Parts: sequence; C-alpha cells; structure tokens
Amino acid sequence: MKPIKILPNLYLGNIHTAKSLPLLDSVGIKAILNIGAGVCQFPGRFAYWKVQMQDSDEECIEEHLEAAVGFLAGEIGKGPVLVHCQGGISRSPAFLVAYLAKCCGMTVLEAMAHVEKCRKGVRFRAKFIEGITRWLETLLI
Repeated sequence: MKPIKILPNLYLGNIHTAKSLPLLDSVGIKAILNIGAGVCQFPGRFAYWKVQMQDSDEECIEEHLEAAVGFLAGEIGKGPVLVHCQGGISRSPAFLVAYLAKCCGMTVLEAMAHVEKCRKGVRFRAKFIEGITRWLETLLI
C-alpha cells in the first residue's frame, strides 16, 4: 500500500508500507508512528514511536494518546511522518483522528470524515473514538 496523504507531511499506511524502503522514500518519510505488535524495521533510518496496542475493545487508547500525538506534533515539522498499524484500517486512523482534533482544530467528527475521505475502507472502533473524545475533554479542563 502506498502511503496515503492525510495532510502535508502526514501519511497513513499499513505494515507493508512500513516495511518497504522504496515506498517510504517515495514520499520522503522521516519518522514513523508504529501502532501494534510489529517491529520497527529501520531503526537507524527513521525516528520511531512504538505504541504496543492491539485492535481490541480491551485496549485503552487514552493511555497512549498524549505521547503518540506529542511525537507526531514534534516530528511533523521536520518532515513527512507515517502512521501505521497492521492494516491501516482501525488503530492508525484513530491516532490520526486524535492528532487532527488536538493539533489541527477539527472536531472528532470532522477528523473522522477527513481520514475517511483520504482512506476508503476505514473502520473506526467505537471504543477508540470514545477514548479519544474523553482524552480531548480532559485537555479542556
């Protein structure tokens, strides 16, 4: 899967994208947010942030959001960043929604619609979206 542009310097992909140096180089990726059990393929080549999280309702996305969104916010100014999970369908799109809502002034619904427009076939897990909403509410207190 080719990296899918979400915003300038922000891309969505899957595990195959993250394992393909030619695909990563095709858009100049400099950093990678890796969500799931996969290993970081090129540790000396890219800045990585690893989130150990399964695509399951048993997972608590909130505990990972501050660090992951902080990583994205810090790296995106340095060059293109890839956000990926196994399929690029549920977990990584959820983290993109969190970033777009916190850092780009979108509502959660606007962020979801934007990601869905860029990546057809996204399946947001309701538990993850609820967790993102709760996390964003804590930032307003």
